[in-house]
Amino acid sequence: MNTLQVLIPTTQNIEHEGNIIVRSHLKGNIHCEGALIVEVDASVHGEVHVASAQIFGTVKGFLEVRERVIFTDNSYFEGILDATSMVCSAKTTLIGEIRVTPNKR
Repeated sequence: MNTLQVLIPTTQNIEHEGNIIVRSHLKGNIHCEGALIVEVDASVHGEVHVASAQIFGTVKGFLEVRERVIFTDNSYFEGILDATSMVCSAKTTLIGEIRVTPNKR
């Protein structure tokens, strides 16, 4: 599975069959068959649909995760989260509607 990296501030929608690593700032929607990683000091603003996600930075908008989402220390989420499983650090900021529904397919 190949990996797409967002290295510079970008405003666009992304559809990708592999994994996506955001190392900068992305405004737009993401549809990804693989994993999404949002690095420390990086951000995503938009509608996101992924298999799994690991958030070190900021996500604002709608986040749909078919498997597990992991929020690490100092990560920030604001919006609507729809996931089947969530792991969250005590130092994570979550604002909005959080829907975690195990065994949802």
